[in-house]
Amino acid sequence: MSRKRPEKKLPKIPRAVTSPTPLAVEVIPYESGNKLYAKSTDAEVAERIQEVFELLLLGRTRGEILRHTSKWNMNSRQIDTYMARAHVELKEVNKVSRDELSSQIKNNQWRLYGKAVRDRDHQLAAKILMDLAKIGGLDEQTVNHVVAERREVVEASDDDLTLILDDE
Repeated sequence: MSRKRPEKKLPKIPRAVTSPTPLAVEVIPYESGNKLYAKSTDAEVAERIQEVFELLLLGRTRGEILRHTSKWNMNSRQIDTYMARAHVELKEVNKVSRDELSSQIKNNQWRLYGKAVRDRDHQLAAKILMDLAKIGGLDEQTVNHVVAERREVVEASDDDLTLILDDE
């Protein structure tokens, strides 16, 4: 005589839930441990990453971000993934900003150099050239040699000044 084992009753998980609205989004729930999670849409993920990005811009710590994002009902590993993706975006924004900032600084330095030349302030003009050289990656000895060799500040356009420094 064989005994039948009682069947295990598994909880019913809906396979797909749709909304009757025109902007219906399919939500496919899945089970992880004892918790039931709904798979996030791409739009929700993008919105969450943007929110984490903004929190990072404000200088929030991981703990503060975890507390802030607790409303999403997600485990901390998923929030860490969002933070990593937000950090990638943050680095990209800073990279572009760094290039723009460098360009602005160089333009301002050249304007100041032109003013110093017009005012015949040779010390200030030499200091500005040193700053520009540092920005351009030239070492101090090379620039000191160029400035000492010329012993005068020449009135020239930005392009001419660039050519003078490039010649050396």
